Amino acid sequence: RKGIARLTQLQSLVDWANRFKSENSVLFANPDQSQPTLTCIADYHASGPVTIGHAGDPTASHCAHRAIYDFPLSKEWKTWTSISGEALEKDEMGEFIEANAKDVMDPTPALIALDDKAKVEPWE
Repeated sequence: RKGIARLTQLQSLVDWANRFKSENSVLFANPDQSQPTLTCIADYHASGPVTIGHAGDPTASHCAHRAIYDFPLSKEWKTWTSISGEALEKDEMGEFIEANAKDVMDPTPALIALDDKAKVEPWE
């Protein structure tokens, strides 16, 4: 088998990995905050030394069967990371925080107040 599956749902990557995994399968994470990904390689190399014969290594795996999940990045994440590492003047920083304060405000007042009558979103 060979090919690259580009998956848009994390559960799809889990299902794909469970379907095609072997004892040599691996999962790699790319922590780049501008483009984080998870890559599952179903046919990764086995451990141990290579056995070379007249036809090459008969146990070679060529890492050709893989799936990649690109983490979706929210508009808010992109906004905040766009200024990461940038030197801003005091007024610029204040205006930026005021314009984006909704992103860092408490998103779960119903849970903190433990008010059973409050509407709680499924993700909470």
